Amino acid sequence: MKKAMKFSDWCYKTLSEEEVKMLNDAIDTICENHENEPWSKVYLAIMKTVNLRLIRMHADEMLDEQEVKD
Repeated sequence: MKKAMKFSDWCYKTLSEEEVKMLNDAIDTICENHENEPWSKVYLAIMKTVNLRLIRMHADEMLDEQEVKD
């Protein structure tokens, strides 16, 4: 795969150590709260929540930019 190392550095070194710790703590808390759920169900719930939040933020930014142009 081309540029795999570059992508890895770019992708995984974006967050600060404090941000990574905050995310890890949140994930640990969620997993502890759902210890009887299948791993896949918790994983998908976390990923869906993050994805939806980021999509909404992106959409809001695009709308704000559009309003500035109008």
